[in-house]
Amino acid sequence: MQGVAGSIPPSALVGERYRILSVVGEGAMGSVFEALDPNGKPVAVKTLVRTDAEGLARFEREIAVCARIEHPNVIPVLDHGFDAALHAPYFVMPLLRGGDLSVHLKRVGALPLEVAVPLLIQACAGVAAAHQAGVIHRDIKPSNLILDDQGGRLVLRVGDFGLATTGSLEGALTRSGALLGTPHYISPEQSQNPKTVDTRTDVWSLGMVLYHMLAGTPAFANAGAFMAFLVQRKGVPPLQDVAPWVDPRVARVVHAALIRGVDARWPTVSELVLGLEMAVGFDVARAPLAVSSLDHGLSEELRAVAAPKMPMPLHWEEMLRG
Repeated sequence: MQGVAGSIPPSALVGERYRILSVVGEGAMGSVFEALDPNGKPVAVKTLVRTDAEGLARFEREIAVCARIEHPNVIPVLDHGFDAALHAPYFVMPLLRGGDLSVHLKRVGALPLEVAVPLLIQACAGVAAAHQAGVIHRDIKPSNLILDDQGGRLVLRVGDFGLATTGSLEGALTRSGALLGTPHYISPEQSQNPKTVDTRTDVWSLGMVLYHMLAGTPAFANAGAFMAFLVQRKGVPPLQDVAPWVDPRVARVVHAALIRGVDARWPTVSELVLGLEMAVGFDVARAPLAVSSLDHGLSEELRAVAAPKMPMPLHWEEMLRG
């Protein structure tokens, strides 16, 4: 049965508690609305559009997973329930007004290193918290990285845990032969057997997100390019070939996350963060960002820079030798 969540009119009540104000976003799986809670506080309400068995499983998984993780860089679930009038479940989140990262990348293209690296490190913090809770995200991409304006300070939060696994939550959602995730960002091993991946699949995806931020374009233009990469066993296109302005030390960190062999890749998100801190300096990597830092992309002056090149690593341990 298909739900009617996407057509909820303004002023309607969801769960008899949350008054709808406007649509924030709509996707194949669900719709997100700005609403008011019973105390008049603005919140975001996500309702399920696709109410088949897989859609329901993903929705319930997201609620169950988020209940296990409490971290400033992860979007929490504040409340959840089932709306009888909609014939669909819903859950409530804080209202984040910064939009998702994909929207900004489409608008401004490549980001300066001083913006891209701190954003990625915030994403890493949220993903690391999930890993510590036994959760593998499996769908890290710019549209699932939501930006929050906290008094002019930019905070990134990881969202959409609908494809996450904790081992106990695998169930029938991951079908044999199904491509689970987005080809621009998923690891080679996840494309082949998503049931057997470990946390290093998220390391790959974080590397792909940073590649996209620095280059202004994903490493793979479409699903066909990703499939060619898999079948022909090619390497990821060198970041500096696409974005010659990128510092070679940063490019090496990115490519250490994008090594096809799982055992040769950065072993943890924390190691990836350490590599970035060593490449750009702790102060740059951990710098607080103003919301205005996403007003513009990379300047033409910086685009004209041709940084020196260094060999890309074949194993993450090479990074320990500088």
